[in-house]
Amino acid sequence: MEPGYVAHVAADAQIISSSGATLRASRAVRSGDAVVMALMLSSTVPGAVAVTDDSGNRYAMVADVTDSYRHRTLVFASFADKAIRPGDGFHITWPHASKYHVSVEEFRNITAARGEAAGFAPYDNGSRPLAVGISNGCAPGDLVFAAVGSNSGPAPQLASGWQRLPELKLSSYRLTVAFRRAARHDDCSLTGTSTAQWETALVSLR
Repeated sequence: MEPGYVAHVAADAQIISSSGATLRASRAVRSGDAVVMALMLSSTVPGAVAVTDDSGNRYAMVADVTDSYRHRTLVFASFADKAIRPGDGFHITWPHASKYHVSVEEFRNITAARGEAAGFAPYDNGSRPLAVGISNGCAPGDLVFAAVGSNSGPAPQLASGWQRLPELKLSSYRLTVAFRRAARHDDCSLTGTSTAQWETALVSLR
């Protein structure tokens, strides 16, 4: 069966000096579905980031990038064997951040992460390419998930074929989440343009 998107589960964004957050599920997640979380940390420091939930599912960090401005964007995934109830908590810890953005999504017919890629670009004047590609571990039929953190500019423009999920915005900071189903090997790349600083974490799921 083909992988597919089910629903948005939870989201939060805060301007607060912190070392963690708890989000509550807005809806149930079916047993056996995958939970994929995009996380953007601003003014952060190196160190471990961890995710748990009230159902006891295990979350793996499947993509991670930190740029030269101490912005970090990560993707976590749980290939859930336990259902999540409305109101259950997702608990995230990190060393320190001045802001955070978190988006939690449910997908069906996904059992593993296969390949990942990451990239970033600094501030600049004018529009410039955004491009990150998975060189191996991605094949036609995979679902490719992208988390793009950006600052000081509008949201990035993505090439056609990407389905964008609700954007999270704090002041000039944005977390853009999108996915597509790869029909060809070149669908394993995220391309577009941006006038903002950006960092992208990309992962293939099957």
